[in-house]
Amino acid sequence: MVLKSNNDSVPILYSLHNCPYTIRARLALFKAQQRVLTRSIKLDNKPLEMLEASPKGSVPVFVISYPNLKVWLNGYTQSSQFSKVMKSYDLWLEERRDEYFRS
Repeated sequence: MVLKSNNDSVPILYSLHNCPYTIRARLALFKAQQRVLTRSIKLDNKPLEMLEASPKGSVPVFVISYPNLKVWLNGYTQSSQFSKVMKSYDLWLEERRDEYFRS
């Protein structure tokens, strides 16, 4: 996630249509009923706006405009609570079916 200081109200999601991480991001945004402008990219021709937001150039890149969120995110991602949330895959599931989670 990348933050911009301008007042654009609609977040932008830079994506590849077949990237599994981008698909997950789009599903999460859809589930959250978040309005977003999706910009599909080509790996050999990445937009400069995307590279300014994320110099690494990997997708998904989610660009939002929200004051004070950068400070909160930086603090939260460094906390132990963040890793606990990210490891708890049940939070992302509406209904868990154990047959899908067997080894």
